[in-house]
Amino acid sequence: TLAETGRPDPDYKLNCYPTKMDASVIGLMSSFARISSAHREPALKLARAAADHLLSISQPKDAPLAYFPPTYVGENYTSKDYVGMNMLDYPASAAGAYLKLSEVTGERKYLEAAKNIAETYLKLQGEDGTWYLKMYEKDGRPVSENRLHPLGVASMMSELFNRTGDERYRRSSDRALRFYEEGPLRDWNWEGQFEDVEPTGKYENLTKHP
Repeated sequence: TLAETGRPDPDYKLNCYPTKMDASVIGLMSSFARISSAHREPALKLARAAADHLLSISQPKDAPLAYFPPTYVGENYTSKDYVGMNMLDYPASAAGAYLKLSEVTGERKYLEAAKNIAETYLKLQGEDGTWYLKMYEKDGRPVSENRLHPLGVASMMSELFNRTGDERYRRSSDRALRFYEEGPLRDWNWEGQFEDVEPTGKYENLTKHP
């Protein structure tokens, strides 16, 4: 339905996490289009539909979290409690997906979309090299003092540097990686950071994944 209507299936409850879902579709279909010439056009049609949907619901250019797509919509699962909050690893997922799509199609529109998201990250990056884990979209206030584990943002910034040669992106990525050297690699607070879990105190929600 997304490829035909431009809107995600309203009956699929996990679409309450639009950036997580749409970015996954964009990335997967971009990769599929690259390896399967027989399916290239339908795959890219779906990828573009997901990307354009995400762009249509993203924050306006003059918002505190300019160009960031939402983490939550609707009332399914935890979205009913967290609508209006943005978890800051997910906009980077969207930007990374836009970069994949622009590389496959050559369409500058999606490269510019990734750059727009990156510009907001550059403005919000803290002295410690990372960002707040969650922020309110309406005014840019942090939801809590928890800091983001920024590997996804660092990877996206590194890819943007490779694509554009803009040194600001490389420096931002390096600063984000240094957060690990000064933080979790020293204090071992590998906090689990998932869209359906509230921010927690130190060592209360550790994860094995990093």
